[in-house]
Amino acid sequence: DEAVDAQGAYGERPTRSMQVSEYASWWRDRGKGALLYLKDWHLTAEFPDFNAYTPPAIFSPDWLNEWYDHKRAGSDDVTARDYRFAYIGPAGSWTSMHSDVLRSSSWSTNVCGVKRWTLVPPDATWALTSSTGRGIAPLLRTGCGESVDSAQFCALDIARAASVVVIQQPGETIYVPPGWHHSVENLTDCLSINHNWIHPSGAIDSVRLLLAETEAAAAHIEDVRLMVSASEFDALVDRNVAMNAGMGCAEFRDLLSRAEELAKHAAENAGNDGDDGFVMSYTQDGLGKLASCYFLRSE
Repeated sequence: DEAVDAQGAYGERPTRSMQVSEYASWWRDRGKGALLYLKDWHLTAEFPDFNAYTPPAIFSPDWLNEWYDHKRAGSDDVTARDYRFAYIGPAGSWTSMHSDVLRSSSWSTNVCGVKRWTLVPPDATWALTSSTGRGIAPLLRTGCGESVDSAQFCALDIARAASVVVIQQPGETIYVPPGWHHSVENLTDCLSINHNWIHPSGAIDSVRLLLAETEAAAAHIEDVRLMVSASEFDALVDRNVAMNAGMGCAEFRDLLSRAEELAKHAAENAGNDGDDGFVMSYTQDGLGKLASCYFLRSE
């Protein structure tokens, strides 16, 4: 009976929290009115001993969720849950076009039901943007009870031409690369497992995002730079980055340090000398480990 978020069928509508039992009651009695899509249920974090499923080995290591597991260990901090979710939605419910937190990768397995995914590659993201530069189109096609204003989103034909549409069947898993915007429609009643996932070869995408967000955040509050100390200004910038991106640079450095620690431990247990383990370069640009990171494996 943990609290979860449930949203209206249009992904941009406000969410509200409810107990799983309350959503189950709505599901049994559903009829007329707005569809509710249960999303972001931290099933693994709420029930760590339940072992409902094992992630496919190909989606490891998972630096993002390993970090949140580390933060949550021995703590009741609800802000340190994870990015592993269960989604339950009736036919006709959907999530609007978006890209994943921290420019992470993601994977999603359909336990039951059929979904339609529409994915847009990063080089076509601009075509999703409104003519005012504020917001992106919720969908590339008319449907789900919503329409898209072609005058406001005048380049959608380009986005449609670049998009990839996938029909996901029960038991199938889809991988979404970093920076790919996507919308998802439940063609039937669906239950799925969804993970955001930062891995060694994809972490550089998160680095690039955080560097860009840091530059933008600093420019946005440049007028207060002389009113505070340098450390206070940097802290304000990083706070704003965390609000916009889902995590600040300081915490991401800690995440990488934790990943390095785990990788070295794994290399030692495997009997390696560490030369083919985790390698991280450092620069003097003030962001330290955010500069670059990569993972070398023994052949």
